[in-house]
Amino acid sequence: MATTRESKTTVLEKRLSRLELQVGYNEDGTKNGNGIIHKVEEVKEEIKNLRNDIKSYDTYLDNLSEDFIKIDLRIEKLENHVKDFLTEIQEYKNKIDEELKEIKKSLEGNITVDTLHKFQKAVVGIAGLLAAIGTIVGALLYFTK
Repeated sequence: MATTRESKTTVLEKRLSRLELQVGYNEDGTKNGNGIIHKVEEVKEEIKNLRNDIKSYDTYLDNLSEDFIKIDLRIEKLENHVKDFLTEIQEYKNKIDEELKEIKKSLEGNITVDTLHKFQKAVVGIAGLLAAIGTIVGALLYFTK
């Protein structure tokens, strides 16, 4: 009976030793780095790294969100500047148009190159008419005498 108990004890010790190896402990109680405990620690480390990555991505996304808000504000400011600039251009154009109309009105009564040219044509036409009438009258007087 003693041998069967000793053999059962030995078998149980061997089984316990194998279980310890699979769990991750050597016979002296130190971690061996091959067992389930080591794998669990690796998974924990991966989870910790993933959490850190998620935190860094959250920070990155927060920074991007702030940047987008800043960009949106800048775009809004630019739109306002463009509207103001277009308004100023329109006002300037209207002012120039009014000034041109005033200049045109003031030039209507003045003597310009066109009016001088028209006057010259009229004078030359009248002089030509008088010369023609003078020639006709002179010819009539010459031939009637």
